[in-house]
Amino acid sequence: MMHTYGIAEAKAKFTSIIEMVSMGETVSITKNGKPVARLVPEKTKERELGQCVGMLTFKGPLKDPDDTFAEFYK
Repeated sequence: MMHTYGIAEAKAKFTSIIEMVSMGETVSITKNGKPVARLVPEKTKERELGQCVGMLTFKGPLKDPDDTFAEFYK
């Protein structure tokens, strides 16, 4: 479902409109009842399981759960 707002209403509700768009909704902005702009969600590349395999290497095994990650990252 596409939502429609006049310019003044869109300005007043901008944060809410951006949240709606980030959740996948499309919003039309009108001026004097005529559409002038459309906000659509940004297309994002879907991530696949395991796509980061091999991107990190460690100098050695973690010795203690309290060890910091930075100590072992190359």
